[in-house]
Amino acid sequence: ISQIIVPEGTYALMLDNGKIADCTTQPGVYTWKNSSSASIFSGDVKGVMNDVFNRFKFAGEVVADQRIYYVNGLEIMNQTCDKYLSVPYPDPVYGNLYFKFMIMFSFRIVDPVRFFKCIGREIGVFELMGSSANPGQPIREVCDHMEEALNLCATRDKTPFPQLISNKSKLKNAVNEVVSKLWYERRGMVVESIALKI
Repeated sequence: ISQIIVPEGTYALMLDNGKIADCTTQPGVYTWKNSSSASIFSGDVKGVMNDVFNRFKFAGEVVADQRIYYVNGLEIMNQTCDKYLSVPYPDPVYGNLYFKFMIMFSFRIVDPVRFFKCIGREIGVFELMGSSANPGQPIREVCDHMEEALNLCATRDKTPFPQLISNKSKLKNAVNEVVSKLWYERRGMVVESIALKI
């Protein structure tokens, strides 16, 4: 039995021999009872003897591997790309508009199990997302799908361009919709907020 302290805004993943055994998203003290190690106190004498035999085979080392990984559940801000995007906007009122802009957005990991299964190791935000001068794959995916998201806002939602600039929630929802297969379904991530610099 182990006790784990889980801070606010953090997910804790418990791995037992490389497999995710449990996950908690609640802050506080968490008691982890799951273990692949046999215990003589539970009557598993045969399992204990197998553990002892395995230690002889592996020079006295414990062959079971149990780890705790913490995943940031807070909003991660200031993700950007130095490159200006130039895309058409089929405005329902003004017709086709072409404008250049830069994007800045924040994201959040909402499914830590999905995220860890995709990434599979310890990783920092910089390593995952890159920098504004050298953006990582997730930032490039958002940039590559901006035209598709803007097209949804214009043709399906009939949002005039001035309203799009003042109401970023429609754009955020459209971006999440077009990147959901890459972001949520594969990595358990969503775009939390988005801003355009024109």
